Amino acid sequence: FGIGFKSVNVDDTVKMAELIDWFQNTADEKYRVFLVGGVPSSWRERINDSKEAPEWEGIYDSLDGIHPWHVGRWTSIGNFDNYFNSKISPDVEHCRQKGILYMPTMW
Repeated sequence: FGIGFKSVNVDDTVKMAELIDWFQNTADEKYRVFLVGGVPSSWRERINDSKEAPEWEGIYDSLDGIHPWHVGRWTSIGNFDNYFNSKISPDVEHCRQKGILYMPTMW
């Protein structure tokens, strides 16, 4: 958890891409994984809580699963409806097109 968060002091997308590739492809087969990344709520747009450099798009899209942090992003059912339509639904569609599992954290 923490891939691409502004608050996490990891900016080297080359090393991050190499690490992801190792887990998915390069490691001995017995060590390979289906890699789910805990990412910021604004990962797809690369704004707000997400790192903004264009290289992060490739990092996010290389994950097998996206697990965005949506905790506390709305305070009512009406707010949730708006948030779902403007944030979650487009995220789901992006992941569907890329073949990425989408697993949001919400409460």
